[in-house]
Amino acid sequence: MRVRNTGAYPIRITGVIGADGAKATRFNAYAPLCGATNPANIIDYFYLGPGEEKYFGGSSVFGTACNWQLYPRTGSSTAYYVGGASSVCQNSSSAPGTLDYKSIGFEYIEYILPF
Repeated sequence: MRVRNTGAYPIRITGVIGADGAKATRFNAYAPLCGATNPANIIDYFYLGPGEEKYFGGSSVFGTACNWQLYPRTGSSTAYYVGGASSVCQNSSSAPGTLDYKSIGFEYIEYILPF
């Protein structure tokens, strides 16, 4: 999952909100990638300046050195799981299937800088 700050001010993501309305606040970090320790708080690593992008997911998929993983599920959200997915299907390792959220959101702090 790619996250981009399209606003004019820096933001810090504090959580990912699943379709069930509950918030995941932590992710699994595979050290030493990006210097994060496992488990890690989203708020500590997801500061984004205007136009900046960060990713949740495996490093080989997005060409980034970070491997920060959240886990989707159809049940309720917890600290590590983004819940409320209508479908989480993995057919096999060669045909991963689909993931379907009817809605997903982010909780963040916006830093409005004086001019």
